Amino acid sequence: MESNGSARILVIDDNAGLRTSLASALESAGYSVRTGADGQQGVEIAREFKPEVVVCDMHVSTNSSGTYGVR
Repeated sequence: MESNGSARILVIDDNAGLRTSLASALESAGYSVRTGADGQQGVEIAREFKPEVVVCDMHVSTNSSGTYGVR
């Protein structure tokens, strides 16, 4: 996998092991990576980090209102 180091990737997953492993692999390939543990955290990170790619668990945990935080 080639990278010019400019791609920003956000990984959102409530499984800490998977989230960490994927982030590590992407960073090793030269990508700038941030991670979030749930939808609400992912949205907050995305607002500041402005990722070009988001990798998100299809069953990411919900916020306190019972709705998914990822839109």
